[in-house]
Amino acid sequence: MLIYGVLMCGGKGTRIKSVIGSETEKPLIRIKNKPFIVYLINALNHANSFEKIFAAVSNNTQKTREFLNANFQNKIVLLETAGIGYSEDYLTVIKYFKNTKFEKEKEKESECKKKILFLPIDIPLISPEILKQIIQLHQEKPCLTIIIEKDFVKNHGIMSSSYEFMFDQKNCCYSGISLIDVSKINVDDCNRVQLIEEEYVILNKSEIACNVNTFKDLKIAENLMGYF
Repeated sequence: MLIYGVLMCGGKGTRIKSVIGSETEKPLIRIKNKPFIVYLINALNHANSFEKIFAAVSNNTQKTREFLNANFQNKIVLLETAGIGYSEDYLTVIKYFKNTKFEKEKEKESECKKKILFLPIDIPLISPEILKQIIQLHQEKPCLTIIIEKDFVKNHGIMSSSYEFMFDQKNCCYSGISLIDVSKINVDDCNRVQLIEEEYVILNKSEIACNVNTFKDLKIAENLMGYF
């Protein structure tokens, strides 16, 4: 099986920029003098499970593009997205992996199953061990989505988590992490991704719960970093 890691770093990062300054792009925000994106790249590399690492950038993150070209040339593949929203960029990446050009590049490995692990840029505490745990989960549907119990997130003092919903009689929220089985995704003649069935797995991990969207979240992440 071939596993590809994709860092989603094309967003505007509006909430945290309003506090730390509009000139700092979210992937380049630093914790202990190291940018978010470097922590994530290191975790992916140390997991020793990924065929290749991609970074989805946009016009919102031109400095991030420059940073990656300067520091990770030939190691990180850049994918251009519109940067309009996470869902739109997500679909753009899926279509890249489904298009003819990519399939031809990998035609010698055509019998191998291909999966994409999507990671949001704002979880700098993620570890190689958790990444390996996620990609080894049993997956039946095209999309396996990692979710967290809302109370677990609140216990970390983080209140800025995304949309909440009920799952297995528990109040949960999205982590932004998902595992896509490329072979189970369909794209129609108009290059539109068909409805993607998803399944959920609750993974209450501090490294995932600490999703940095505000200055307070950033300080919590800095404090937690000493424990991992």
